[in-house]
Amino acid sequence: MTAILAQPGSDPHHPDTFVEMSRWESFKDYMSAGPGMFLMIAIPSLIILLVIGCCGQKLPTEQFRVMTGFFLLFPLWFLPFVGDGIMLVTQAVVQGSFAAVMPGPLAPKQD
Repeated sequence: MTAILAQPGSDPHHPDTFVEMSRWESFKDYMSAGPGMFLMIAIPSLIILLVIGCCGQKLPTEQFRVMTGFFLLFPLWFLPFVGDGIMLVTQAVVQGSFAAVMPGPLAPKQD
């Protein structure tokens, strides 16, 4: 998603020049970051979802979604340091949207 939305940037392989990358080159550069983003964002997000799913079964659905959305922002801690804000905003919107549409606990624990 970020690869499509982001503006073409300067070429990171030639930092001493002001050569702009083409839209296609910029797209490929963002897409090459995919495996690293998966390890640093997706894996911790899945672990967070498993823990919240196991521990939050007594919560109402709305409170469960808000708590999930809040905790899903933690894996994004490094994004302000690695580039422009478009990557942070895009990932935060995707994580928040996922928490908003995620179903609540299916089988609440009985007291």
